[in-house]
Amino acid sequence: MKLDLDIGDIILTGRFKNKAVEVKKFGSDEKGQPTINGRPILKFRIKKLMPVKENKKMSKSRLQQIIREELSKVLNEAFGTWEVEFGRGKVSGVDYYKAGTIKVSARTTVEAIKKATKQAADGKGNKDDWMAVDIKSLKKV
Repeated sequence: MKLDLDIGDIILTGRFKNKAVEVKKFGSDEKGQPTINGRPILKFRIKKLMPVKENKKMSKSRLQQIIREELSKVLNEAFGTWEVEFGRGKVSGVDYYKAGTIKVSARTTVEAIKKATKQAADGKGNKDDWMAVDIKSLKKV
């Protein structure tokens, strides 16, 4: 193996290869393996052979756009479409049975029932009617 490395070159050593050290001597260890400055040769990176880092700072607007996209994906995955079918009976003077089956987008069963009750009441009834309505079936589709 041929290395383009001369005495006086700077190499990066240490656990994280972030400590700049000047090459002072070449040699070999007791096992015949090549060394630089008395250290094994395979534990460093040659600085002049490393690719030049570009400034990869992301703009604030681009970062906000990525965050919005990821949040949108998460929220869309969390929501599901629910079919709520009401049973017989009136609550607060509203006959929810007549509404039939209502499709709503919700995260949980409780949220689906709340939304379906509100949609079926169409402005009538009480906001807490969802706790008293008779649900015939509730399915996630």
